[in-house]
Amino acid sequence: EPFLRPDFRQILSGLHKMGFVISINSNGTLIDEEVVAWLKETPPTRINITLYGASDETYEKLCGNPKGFTQVTRAIRLLREAGITVPVIPGIMPITNANQVARAIKLSGSFMPQRFKSLVDKFGSDPAAMKQAGIVYASEQMVDLIANGVQGIHVYTMNKPDVAEGILNNLNRILGRI
Repeated sequence: EPFLRPDFRQILSGLHKMGFVISINSNGTLIDEEVVAWLKETPPTRINITLYGASDETYEKLCGNPKGFTQVTRAIRLLREAGITVPVIPGIMPITNANQVARAIKLSGSFMPQRFKSLVDKFGSDPAAMKQAGIVYASEQMVDLIANGVQGIHVYTMNKPDVAEGILNNLNRILGRI
């Protein structure tokens, strides 16, 4: 999170003066009126904010921040009111083993769509098949997002290059048409 750095304002200002085109990736929780005021002085081209859930309860379970959703939505509103571009980027985490499903449900307090539950029921006991099915399922979600005009997707591959490669192989022709 760049806003954790006490010297981030100075770094941003220096890069801005040097003519750099700046894009900031943030979780948004530390962006308040004061930060927006200095961002207006040295505006980035855009700020990418990842939304980790749709409620404070989900943020508390996933991020340990009981006010995270409120903080992020407030930051997005403040930035947009200041004329700073803030796309909300959907995130996809390919579920590639059955244990991830149970953990994701426990952490988020949510449920899995029936189609995905059927996939886990069918392939969850075979790690290679589950991995492939999870990559295909995530790829299909991305195709749907792309087809509906989404300009960027944050893919959480959890340092698994083979998962990223599987998604790339599934989407290479589609991504070439964007």
